[in-house]
Parts: sequence; structure tokens; C-alpha cells
Amino acid sequence: MRNDASLALGTSEVTLLELAGAYDVFANGGRAVEPYVVRRVTTRAGTVLYAHQPQPPVQAVAAPQVAALTDMLNATLTSGTGKRAALPYAAAAKTGTSQGFRDAWFVGYSAELTAAVWVGNDDGGAMNRVVGGSLPADIWREVMLAAHEGRQPVPLQSVVTASVPQPPAAAHPQEAIGDDFIARALQDAPTNSEDADARSAEAQDGRMSLGRIGD
Repeated sequence: MRNDASLALGTSEVTLLELAGAYDVFANGGRAVEPYVVRRVTTRAGTVLYAHQPQPPVQAVAAPQVAALTDMLNATLTSGTGKRAALPYAAAAKTGTSQGFRDAWFVGYSAELTAAVWVGNDDGGAMNRVVGGSLPADIWREVMLAAHEGRQPVPLQSVVTASVPQPPAAAHPQEAIGDDFIARALQDAPTNSEDADARSAEAQDGRMSLGRIGD
């Protein structure tokens, strides 16, 4: 990737394998492993010509950061742009769409599998408004369901499960506003003489009063 300030804007391209490998770090609790395509090459007689030698994983991201990121990516499936890819077990994912609808991505992971989907034209031409949360999300979901078929769901590593605080109850009346609302409000409002008497009483016992606008 290019080492310049525009990197954060997505000006460098990566392969689908590289993208899946990057998200696999989060699925592994922050431990990075090198992605590969060829596991082994043998002759017809069974002689091994090449065998991939996996390297020990490296802790690339601290566990607390992985937990927070996984929690946010889980929201993509529950309430975000990837709701069409929601699974019946814990997962995390992200959608992506390039300018002019030339590329549509969906990449995500469960506790057992990381998968990435790219949809586009071979010539780089624009698609018919395909976005990451549409066709790629559908493909990703079908692949994940098939891969996990018959397996017991496993919780994601380092998932944040902190409860979200509920908003305070509204202090204003919950009744519907009727046609007589203004008339009733004016009827209940204190008169000028009553308001003056209240301020005088507050001054006598040393309390402060916040006056209304216009006082």
C-alpha cells in the first residue's frame, strides 16, 4: 500500500485475500496470521512438492481494542448496513462500496470462519447500483450458513457485552395535545399579582428565584 496521507481515504487497493487476512486478526483476538491460498502441492504419485509452513501468530492488536471493534462490527449486522447478512449466531462484519458502484464488498467473521466477498465487473465498469449491503451481503450470509451447518454456535472472542444505559424517562406530560391545550395552560398560569407575591416571599426567606424571560 502507498505510504501517504491519503491512505485513510482508501486510495490504495488490496486483494480480497489481503482484506480477509486483515479481518481475521480481529476474529483471532488480535493475533495476526499470514493468509495463503495453496496448502500443499503433490505429484500424481503422492510426492509432496510443496507444503505450506504456518508461522506462529503475532499479537498485532491489543485485546481491549479488538473487543471494542468487534462490538461495533457486530452492530453492522444487527442494526446497520449489513442487516441482510444477519446470522442466527454471533458475528461481525463491514460493508463497502466504491465510487460509481464499481466495487461492492462484504467482509466479516464468526468465531470459526472469516469470509470476504467482492462483486464487480472484470473491466471495472459501473454496476447497476450494487452496494456492499445488498448482493455481497446475501452471498456472504449463504456461505457462512453453509459453512456452519451442523455446528454448535461458538461465542466470538473478546465481544463487548456491556449493557447500554437506558435514556431517562421524559419529564414532560405524556398526554396528547388537544385543541384546548393553550386555553388550559393559560388558565393554570399564575397571575401577575400571584407571581409578585411568590417572589416577595422567596426574598424574605433568602432563596433565589430564576425569573422568566421578560422579568
